[in-house]
Amino acid sequence: ASVVDDAPQRERAVALRHMAELDGGRLLGRGVGDAGEVQALTGEQARAALEQGARAFARDDRASAAARDAPTGATTLELRGYFAAGDGGRASYRRVGDEPGHAGKLQSADGAWCELAEPVLLPEMFGAVVGDGETDETQAIYDALRCAMVTRLVLEVTRSHAIFQDLVLDAAFHLRGGHGSGELTLY
Repeated sequence: ASVVDDAPQRERAVALRHMAELDGGRLLGRGVGDAGEVQALTGEQARAALEQGARAFARDDRASAAARDAPTGATTLELRGYFAAGDGGRASYRRVGDEPGHAGKLQSADGAWCELAEPVLLPEMFGAVVGDGETDETQAIYDALRCAMVTRLVLEVTRSHAIFQDLVLDAAFHLRGGHGSGELTLY
């Protein structure tokens, strides 16, 4: 389902909901939270995807999400990038009642809090979008590591990131390297 960001799209989502209930019709999509291949959705998958789309909103980057109010009733935020759409920092966030105790969070202009809703964390979701092994991305890597420790999620590193300062970590976390390099758990 598409992410609803304005009234005309919301009206289309309602129209799609009625289409999904037609007998004998097929609705193609990925389902809720599925990044796999497009396939025919079951009626239950279609309803869940449409329902999620009706409660979601999208922004190009963190700055634009923080500068605007969250739409009333919205429960999911889709960021298209960290600093700019397409920069590799794409992430899904869920609305929460209180400020999360980790760096994987975002606050909108109206004071609403959202936290990362991804099964695997990437450094790019915290601003480490250069990944050239030369640009200092220490703070973003530190924030990603701390979030992985607090949330007990896996942090997956698939590019080279430069760290120019010591990082002091006080808890276990799970780090997975990219390009077939296997997994490494640090304590």
